[in-house]
Amino acid sequence: MDKSRGDVMDAKMAALAAMGNQKLNHLDIIAHNLANVGTPGFKAVRFYLREMEANKGGAVPSIFTDFRAGLVEKTENSLDLAIEGDGFFTIETKRGIRYTRAGNFTIDRNSRLVTMKGDPVLGEAGPLILKGRKISVSAEGVVKVDGVEVGKLRIVDFENRQALSREGDGLFVDGGTAGVKQVGNPRLKAGERELSNVEAIREMVELIEVQRSFETYQKVIQSLADMDKLSTGRVGKLV
Repeated sequence: MDKSRGDVMDAKMAALAAMGNQKLNHLDIIAHNLANVGTPGFKAVRFYLREMEANKGGAVPSIFTDFRAGLVEKTENSLDLAIEGDGFFTIETKRGIRYTRAGNFTIDRNSRLVTMKGDPVLGEAGPLILKGRKISVSAEGVVKVDGVEVGKLRIVDFENRQALSREGDGLFVDGGTAGVKQVGNPRLKAGERELSNVEAIREMVELIEVQRSFETYQKVIQSLADMDKLSTGRVGKLV
């Protein structure tokens, strides 16, 4: 087999191997989505192949977050909050400010409104202290304890949500390029919480399709490898 033909064969195998790796990455993303079907406020990750510039050809993998709202579940718990429409809750963590759509909150021993991990939920003037019996949150995010206003939830949104980076527990980080902005008139629902926006059936269908295409890539790569061995063997005999 001449050198040019060998180079072409190697290039084809390398390209197919790269596609196979992309499929593996896609499988990992689907598995991650399925693992978070029951995680409140979780936003699905999407994978697609983006065409490169015409003069370069090929495609490159792209990953983005699906920020569509999930279904809302009634809980009758006054500390469960769901944002209707756009916006994120603002959370204070040891690593800095984070943002989330997960509104399943609780109260810690210091009477602060916190996430299930114990991170304070911020109001417009800082952490919300809820000392009292009856807690209520209005549709505008005003928090009252025993009829007395104690603060208003800090609800924000972003000019470019795709610039947010993911962390665990449904948290997002703004590295400074997402364009954070205050939501002036938020719409909240108390006694409800937003569920994950992962659609299990869609993910399972996608999983089957990716697995099949991955198996096809593996078979093609094996066929090319066998052809390469056969061609090399014939050249050896001719010599």
